[in-house]
Amino acid sequence: MNLVLDIGGMSTKIAICDNNNKFIYRHNFSYPNLISIDVLVRELEQRIFDIILTNKIDNICISSPGNVNPVSGEIKGLSAIQGLETFNFKLTWEPKFKLPVFIDNDANCAAIAELEYGNAKNEKNVVVIVIGTGVGGSLIIDGKIHRGNHFFAGEYGYLLNTKYGNDRYLNVSQSIGIANLIQSFKKRTNKEVNGEQIYDLYNTDNDAKTVVEEMIHNTSKLIYNLSFIIDPDLILIGGAISKNILFINLVNKELKTLYKKIGLEPQFLIKSCKYYNDSNLIGANMLSSLFGVKVD
Repeated sequence: MNLVLDIGGMSTKIAICDNNNKFIYRHNFSYPNLISIDVLVRELEQRIFDIILTNKIDNICISSPGNVNPVSGEIKGLSAIQGLETFNFKLTWEPKFKLPVFIDNDANCAAIAELEYGNAKNEKNVVVIVIGTGVGGSLIIDGKIHRGNHFFAGEYGYLLNTKYGNDRYLNVSQSIGIANLIQSFKKRTNKEVNGEQIYDLYNTDNDAKTVVEEMIHNTSKLIYNLSFIIDPDLILIGGAISKNILFINLVNKELKTLYKKIGLEPQFLIKSCKYYNDSNLIGANMLSSLFGVKVD
């Protein structure tokens, strides 16, 4: 069995999975504020030791934010985890836990699961967008994940989106991520609520409606731009937002409005990942069979 981690900006999912992607155990480790890598590692290591002591674990498989080299385990770039790029899970944990460690970018993990078992199966060109604290992405070209020369392919979160101030831009992650939605609502109302609660208020609260529609427009603009670069068969939305039917419907509606301005209709579908927010976990569980030893 594999011990599988899906590291996010607001929580880390911990699971034990078998070779059929069946969850034997699940736990969600949440953090109230953005967390540093030192604190996260300390918390995770204690939990991992406890699990290894009481379960037969063959591999540790990790879905991680950031620009991940799945061979070396090196992580580059910015993420919601402070200092994530300074820690190599593979190099540190293999000798510590005496287990093989496999790691990949979270959106690539989602794409792996969707390609094999989900909504990208039998599709040729697919754009995967994972929306969490920030925005991650994966590109499927000719039925395979396209990583690029330096593993940056599909990192849509770094794309510049909106100019503010002098020579400064908000990138896509800062404009579309749930962290921005929560912050924007708090700035307008001085209320602290989560992303799901903001969407629940969409039809009854003008402030919620305003910040949601800003997120919808920025998401639709990203998809619009990517569609003319990739010309995809399908856009898949992952992350917790993927279960939100209102979000999917509003994005589809806004995208059609953007396309109508140039006299065209979208020639692709926008769907949620089949496994929603679990696509990351399932794809991470598959890393051991893709890059190493099969599990029992």
